Amino acid sequence: MSALFICRDVVFKTEKGIAVMRSPVESLFPGICIHVSAISAWSAVLNYEERFKQKGSLSRLFCSVNMLNENDYKLSEGERAIIFAGNMESVIQSADVKNIKQVTLVFIPVIQEKHFYCVCFNLKDYKIEVLDNSATNVSFEAKYQQWPEKLRDAFSSYLESASHPAASILRETVPIRLEMPWRTTRNVIDCGVFLMRHMETYKGTSLKKWECGLSKECNNAGEISYKQRKELDELRYKYAAKIILSDVNQVRPFAEADVARYKKLSEDQRKRLDAVAYDTILARLDSN
Repeated sequence: MSALFICRDVVFKTEKGIAVMRSPVESLFPGICIHVSAISAWSAVLNYEERFKQKGSLSRLFCSVNMLNENDYKLSEGERAIIFAGNMESVIQSADVKNIKQVTLVFIPVIQEKHFYCVCFNLKDYKIEVLDNSATNVSFEAKYQQWPEKLRDAFSSYLESASHPAASILRETVPIRLEMPWRTTRNVIDCGVFLMRHMETYKGTSLKKWECGLSKECNNAGEISYKQRKELDELRYKYAAKIILSDVNQVRPFAEADVARYKKLSEDQRKRLDAVAYDTILARLDSN
């Protein structure tokens, strides 16, 4: 990923109308907080890849970040249910899901106080699990301020309208926070990367069987492990490439042409662009 990109061009667009500019995708550059639009593009990519899953494997549905916005959590339960239902219908249409009853896991990414995490609804085993890389030692109630519960109620209302058998059970289900061994206490930049990884790899299994592929934040001596840092940076590059090069991306040829132009630059020109990439991308994000 280079600073060659021009910030206002659309580099990701689906047939169903999801469009993402260059600068949000460039926010996957290491050291930068990931833009919400990059997460929505990732959800679209994962939904597309679900079409090619192995026969008989569980079905997953990935939502966008704005199923409920921050101000929506201050509304009444009925108002939230209406907003959520409209957004869920858009997701289902975009993902080409014929019936929500065919889906086992529903992933809803959330951004709360600039921090990303995911609420995973298991419609088969009737579980609600919060997938969050943050391991800060505060209570569930203090950390999430009833957001998962309000999201649960809105989703349950939607399921009721769809006559889903899990609706009434999920409404009474208490969300739990999974305590993955790769959770962090010091990393405040990569919550979006963790979110994307959790959405990509979680299949509703036990923690022991969850093959996430991330190392612990600290070694046995309690010192920061640079292994996890390297893994996260590599995932940023991988996810940027997967978003741009996905077959669901209708403007993929234009992005590939940009990459080809970058490769034709001299080594000195590429080094100069790479040296200022971080600052250039931040400036572009600020301007947007």
